[in-house]
Amino acid sequence: MPSANILDQVPTDRIWAYHPFKPLYITYVFLTIGLLMPYWAVHELLRSRRPRPSWPLFRCLAVRTYRHIQKVVAACQLDIIGRDPRHAPYAFLLGHTHFIWCAPASDEWVGNGWVKNVMGDVERCRQAEGDKGASGWDWLKGGKKVLAVESMRTPCFLYAGKKHRHEGMPPLQPGERVILHLHGGAFIVGSSHELDPTAKLCKNLISAGPIRRIYSVDYRLAWYSPFPAALLDALAGWLYLVETMGIEPSNIIVSGDSAGGNLAMALARHLRDQGKEGPRALLLMSPWSDLSFSHHGPGSSQQNAECDIMEETLAPYAVSLYLRHTPPETIHSPYVSPCSPRIPILSHGPESFESFPPTLIVAGGAERLLDEVADLRKRFKAAAVPIEYYEIPDGVHDSLMFGWMRPEADAALGYVSQWIEKRWESSGVQARVQVEEVVVGDEESAAKVGGSVE
Repeated sequence: MPSANILDQVPTDRIWAYHPFKPLYITYVFLTIGLLMPYWAVHELLRSRRPRPSWPLFRCLAVRTYRHIQKVVAACQLDIIGRDPRHAPYAFLLGHTHFIWCAPASDEWVGNGWVKNVMGDVERCRQAEGDKGASGWDWLKGGKKVLAVESMRTPCFLYAGKKHRHEGMPPLQPGERVILHLHGGAFIVGSSHELDPTAKLCKNLISAGPIRRIYSVDYRLAWYSPFPAALLDALAGWLYLVETMGIEPSNIIVSGDSAGGNLAMALARHLRDQGKEGPRALLLMSPWSDLSFSHHGPGSSQQNAECDIMEETLAPYAVSLYLRHTPPETIHSPYVSPCSPRIPILSHGPESFESFPPTLIVAGGAERLLDEVADLRKRFKAAAVPIEYYEIPDGVHDSLMFGWMRPEADAALGYVSQWIEKRWESSGVQARVQVEEVVVGDEESAAKVGGSVE
């Protein structure tokens, strides 16, 4: 099947993964950007030769640069990209955020269901086999960084607008509405730290105005702990809001981009399966919903291969790392791949999206995950979940992160802001009968609503 074929192609023992060749190869890749940039510019000077004729030249160069750099991660089998989740950040670096420690998720909230069983399977496999990846290679050079897959205190960053140095955390207002955010990065890259590129999304949402507080969970990346460690950290962030801060679930929107969108759906599913009250709504931006790669084929994954920022090797490498030690069938679980073709499109049942909250999905028309997004929308609608969909014309994966995706990203941000405000205007009964609204962005909607992407 597609997942097996793609994962078999993950590089496992390349010379670039070892010293002294690793730093040499990384240096070579970055130096060649300067050499290739003039060639790329000349090659795509005519609009007819660009990946998307609507793109300005600087956007074409930005996409090529991202793709060129990304190949380093799998080729060199990097396992040090991200922040160490065991330590607090340097306070003097925080000009936009406040740092928080979230207590570990309790056994009551973890429950005794499927997630708990997978935790046991992973730990037994880790102790018996050592830290081996899906292809059998020693990914982490002896596993010195690996943490057990168990609940642990979780770092979190509160975005509440730019602050003065040493300024205290702003007080929570009664009934204040907040966002719990889960960043993207294929489970192996990125952080919630404000200096990380993924932090632009939270800053942009704050600047747009509908929400004044965003709690971004700095969950464990796959090179620290495999699945379901990231889900346990997301749950710890949820419990911090609900139990420590006393925020009603109806005043929380859970958002996530790319891999974070996958985690947001897993968190909502876990809360539902444990009989707990879930969030007011879900905001999913370019959600990665099929880690089995079953949607890779003649559709968007190939048609948009040269248009998107995602190159071919990063995602398979990430999945091999994220799901190491897990049973083989885990890759087709609705907690991991809710759009796996092994899961039928259902109106109800544990594998469906039954009882999920109202959801907005934002995606780019030029991204490789477009087929997955279309499948995801079908599954939400089959379960009678009120859903809206906004497609950014010729947008890349995770367009809201990038300033060079303006003005299209500004228009999308304006729509997202409107959608957030509407979540508290209508009753749950009204929302339940809402028909999906498909929107293709335009420049005018940004001017109408406001909001801009950095």
